[in-house]
Amino acid sequence: MYPGYSSKKEPIAIGCIKEFETLINEKRAILLNMGVDFKTIKLAIEKANSYLTNKGPFTDKQLKHIFPATIILSQSNLLGLGKLQGTKINERQLEEIFDADRKTTRKWKDILENELG
Repeated sequence: MYPGYSSKKEPIAIGCIKEFETLINEKRAILLNMGVDFKTIKLAIEKANSYLTNKGPFTDKQLKHIFPATIILSQSNLLGLGKLQGTKINERQLEEIFDADRKTTRKWKDILENELG
């Protein structure tokens, strides 16, 4: 054991990842039907998983904001590289899909942009 290591935190973080995977499975088909490219969704999932494993655990409400924030961030990254394919989804559409307010999603996008680059 390392000093300051909590064995209680690990099962909670695993639960957070499982909740996130459930959210992904629920929303992926909706996003694909709206024309969002699979590459954008995959990049958003990778970014979110990276952040969740390093900074977790998070609540369900936070997860509902983190995933749309990573989608927006991924779209802007791909757009900057000229590799965005499919439809660009906007904040209003994400608000309806995830039932997450835009202001908080923007806040999470800024946090993730600073943390993940």
